[in-house]
Amino acid sequence: MCEFLVAQASRLSVSKMQTSPLQKLTGETPVPLRLERDFLGELPVPAAALHGVHTARARENFPLACRPVHPGLARAYGTVKLACARTNRALGAWANEPAKADAIERACGELSAGKLLEHIVVDALQGGAGTSTNMNVNEVLANRALEILAATSPGVATACRHFRPANPAPELLVGSSRGDEAQSSAGVLPAGSGTVPVPGARTGGETPPEPAAEDGCATVEAEARADDRISPLDDLNLHQSTNDTYPTALRLAAIRGLQTLEQNVVALQESFQAAEKKFAAIVKVGRTQLQDAVLTTLGREMGAYAEAINRDRWRIYKCEERLRVVNLGGTAIGTGLAAPRAYIFQVVEQLRELTGIGFARAENLVDATQNADVFVEVSGLLKAHAVSLLKICTDLRWLASGPEAGLGELRLPARQAGSSLMPGKVNPVIPEAVSQAAMLVLGHDATIATACAAGNLELNPFLPLVAHCLLESLDLLARADDILRRHCVDGLEADEARCRRQVENSTAAATALVPAFGYERASEAARLARQNGATIRETVMSLGWLTGGEFDVLISPEAVCRLGTPGTNPNGIESFSPESASRRACFGISSPRGINPNGIESISPGLASPRAYPGVTGPSGINPEGVVSNQSADGPGPATPEART
Repeated sequence: MCEFLVAQASRLSVSKMQTSPLQKLTGETPVPLRLERDFLGELPVPAAALHGVHTARARENFPLACRPVHPGLARAYGTVKLACARTNRALGAWANEPAKADAIERACGELSAGKLLEHIVVDALQGGAGTSTNMNVNEVLANRALEILAATSPGVATACRHFRPANPAPELLVGSSRGDEAQSSAGVLPAGSGTVPVPGARTGGETPPEPAAEDGCATVEAEARADDRISPLDDLNLHQSTNDTYPTALRLAAIRGLQTLEQNVVALQESFQAAEKKFAAIVKVGRTQLQDAVLTTLGREMGAYAEAINRDRWRIYKCEERLRVVNLGGTAIGTGLAAPRAYIFQVVEQLRELTGIGFARAENLVDATQNADVFVEVSGLLKAHAVSLLKICTDLRWLASGPEAGLGELRLPARQAGSSLMPGKVNPVIPEAVSQAAMLVLGHDATIATACAAGNLELNPFLPLVAHCLLESLDLLARADDILRRHCVDGLEADEARCRRQVENSTAAATALVPAFGYERASEAARLARQNGATIRETVMSLGWLTGGEFDVLISPEAVCRLGTPGTNPNGIESFSPESASRRACFGISSPRGINPNGIESISPGLASPRAYPGVTGPSGINPEGVVSNQSADGPGPATPEART
């Protein structure tokens, strides 16, 4: 794309079929061009393009990211434009031109539905606070509305379909009110001013020229009516500014991204909860600072991951509220200049009806126009989720390391061969890939903070960078959650035998002896085991301190999962017997989570689960069977956007 943009910057003189130097080198077919003019001069535009001169200048000026604006932003812009058009129509705009109003609304609806995304071509990174994106949208919608008007209104001249094979009907018009794009303060040029007709191009209010015989396309010869002309500025941008439509579209796109992300976060949380139950009875060595510490269960580790993801889900749900306050109607700097009061009060209502999202007009439109701190806040919450993913993926890589010479407690699903040299090697590619996505989100967060801090006076000119980073972070996290769940967590397997061997061989098992006969004797058992190359189990049995059965009770899932050390005497030493220890472990627990007689952790809302936040049952309610549901008393409620109000 960048090569094309650079080649286009040469501003070739226009003929019916002009070949650029790049096309001469590559042998590509010449592209038909038309000439458009604004107050800066003339510029060639591809004849079949729906965009106009402003978009063409932006493509020349900003070959930076070499990718167009985010499709979610383009679709959201279509929705915002539709809300603006409906509000203007309700207030009397186009009262004598109902067909024109219908065409504008239909064009906006098509962009909102994603049908015109290929025509939003300006670079994601651009100067002008998003003006190029706004004008790209305005030009495309104006031209598309003209096509619709030509197809639905008799007597409107149509042009050759040859250059737009994707059009749904042969009578659709190719072209627009070309040349309208100059700012009104500089004098709007009349439709078709300064254009050079080419086959297949309609120029504003002109009657199209007779096509060449070889085109084989029929033309309706009729004078264009006054309402044939649809202006990107006077119609599509009526009572609007980039400075209120762009941030509003960004907020809408971000909310939709958050809703998708939340669904994937919920699915990942539930996957870890399933692993928590699956591995509840597998005792393993717990480690601090990468050194053997105390015993735990693999289920407990999975439960901790589920808890971290659950907090992220709550944050994501709550941060949507910050984005619902918009400055639509504030126009240039939040004062509502050039917009009727009725429009300012009604346009957000229209947006709310169209989206089903509870948007509200900012109480201080000037503040909402110049300050972008809300995006920093949202990005910070996304960063928190990225941090959780990075930590979890690092743990999964450690737990699956080896497998023979590492920890090897977990087996990750094998996704692909790991080496072009080392046979049989399988790498933890999914956690590695998700880690990279998380790292990129951390970088985007720093960029967003810098861009939002760099605003000047009444406007922040760096919102295109904020939009690029924020929406990409949402995409990255949603995809990362999805592949981590489907390609990794859902298929996790435990090496129970290896976990058991490590428990018996590790000095971490000595900690489990402390409740039985105190720290000093447990330390002596650990020293002797290391000195003699024996296991803790073998050592305490040889010393006659415990039987094998008693040792097994101390390292059982019930024992290692209980909260605290119940039943200790005044000296801090637990009165021990295998029966009482087992009984306490199974039934005498004052813990956020109960453990049933089978050693399987139960998750009950009646036990004040850590998943419950103050005053609510938690962002994901947990039913008596321990299964997460997506509803709670005051929590986020249904995860699907369709269920929201």
